[in-house]
Amino acid sequence: MKLEYFEVDSAEPHYFGVVNQRYNHALMDEDIEKIVTRGKGISPGGGWPQRGECVNSFVKKLKAPETKVLPCTRFQNANILHQLSTSMKNQDIPAPYGLIYAGTPQKVMLGDEQDAYYVAEFIPGPGLSQVLGNFTQKERKSALVRMGLSISNWNSQGVYLMDFAPRDIVLRDGNPERPYFVDTEHIQVTNEKTKEQLREEQAEQFREDYEDFLTPEEISDTLRIMEP
Repeated sequence: MKLEYFEVDSAEPHYFGVVNQRYNHALMDEDIEKIVTRGKGISPGGGWPQRGECVNSFVKKLKAPETKVLPCTRFQNANILHQLSTSMKNQDIPAPYGLIYAGTPQKVMLGDEQDAYYVAEFIPGPGLSQVLGNFTQKERKSALVRMGLSISNWNSQGVYLMDFAPRDIVLRDGNPERPYFVDTEHIQVTNEKTKEQLREEQAEQFREDYEDFLTPEEISDTLRIMEP
């Protein structure tokens, strides 16, 4: 992953950011200014689709604690998972385009609270929580198998995603076989804990997130697929 920092002090407000060089076409100056302007009225944690000059994207306004890390953990995690998936020829993480900070680098480095935005590929389609209850049994199984295989692939590389609740999954064009994990705020790696500890924590999180959406049998079957 090659990151490129940029700074624009001719605009009001002053802003700077970091972009994944592979996707630097996704953050044109005009698009950045539109994001910063619209973001003033968005609450931290909120997001919106953004029609850009070259590509469409999804913008999320970062919560205050996230703005004090440069680049923020969410962006770093997304790049790690996206690289792993790309190397396995999978498509299950929106491409992470970059970050925008409405302020100066000096203020961010000093820990001053600044508006900041994470910009990623826009995935058209409904959230899993919106459609899971209307799926046929075959469609439910397809979505859960694909999700389980993605998580298993990351686990096999020592990276354990903890954000996989139905609200964190978008199905591209409504296709149950094309789930995307759109929240990457929380991941853990095996140099912090043992594989057994991480698998146990991940399984417990999955049970908690899906107890109101899946049968006990579906939960057990998906957890088996998630095993690396």
